[in-house]
Amino acid sequence: MSERSVPDAFLEGVKYALGEVGRANITLKPKQEEILKIIALKQKDVLAVLPTDYGKSLIYQIIPPLMDYMDSGQRPTQKKSIVLVVSPLNALIRDQVTKLKQSGLKACILKGDRVEGDEEERKEEQEGLAFSAIENLREFQLIFANPEALVGNKNVIKLLKTTEFKNRIKVIVVDEAHLVVDWKNFRPSYGKLATIGSILPQVPLLGLTATATKKTRTDIIESLGMVNPVEILGNPD
Repeated sequence: MSERSVPDAFLEGVKYALGEVGRANITLKPKQEEILKIIALKQKDVLAVLPTDYGKSLIYQIIPPLMDYMDSGQRPTQKKSIVLVVSPLNALIRDQVTKLKQSGLKACILKGDRVEGDEEERKEEQEGLAFSAIENLREFQLIFANPEALVGNKNVIKLLKTTEFKNRIKVIVVDEAHLVVDWKNFRPSYGKLATIGSILPQVPLLGLTATATKKTRTDIIESLGMVNPVEILGNPD
C-alpha cells in the first residue's frame, strides 16, 4: 500500500466501492460506515440490529470492491474479494442477485452442487444446459445461499477449505440473523451455521437483523459461534 494512512485508504475505498455498485451519489450512514470499518480494518465479528430500510444490504454489497481497493492500495485491476451471504428465502435472494447484476457486481445463488448466476445462465438452463458447476463459484463477488445449501454440502465445504477461498472470502454474512434462533427447530441447518465459521475462523462474521432482544442477540452470538463480536444497535428514526 502507498504512504497514505489506512483510514484514508478506507475512505477512498468506500468512495470507489459505492461507484462500483452505482451508488456514487450517496453518503454512507454512520452505522453503515462503522460496521464497514470494523470488518475491513479490524476483521472482527459484528452483530448489527438496524431498522428496516436502513440499508443493511448495501453494507455487504460494497465489501468486495472495498476490500479489493484496500488490498491493492489503488483502483484494483482484478476482482478477487468474495462475500458469502446466508439468506433465508430463495425468492429474496433471486431479487437481490437480479439487482446486483444491474449494478455491475457479479453475484450468484448456490443451489446444491450448481450455481445459478445471471439471466443468460437461466436462459441456457431453459435451453437444456446446466447451471455453472460449483467450482465456478470463484468467478463471483457475492455468493448467496440458504443454510441448507451450505451446511452438510460436502462439495461446498471442500471448496471453502481451499487456500484460494480462505484468502478471498472477506466476510460471512448472516442476513435476517434472528432466524438463527426463531427457525432452528424446523430448519435445523440454521442451528449448524457455526460449522461454516469454524472452517473459516479468520473470516469475520456479520449478523444483520432489524429486530432482536438482548436475549435473542445472545442466542445469535452463541449459535453462530461469534468471537467477542461488536454489537451495533440502531434506533428507528
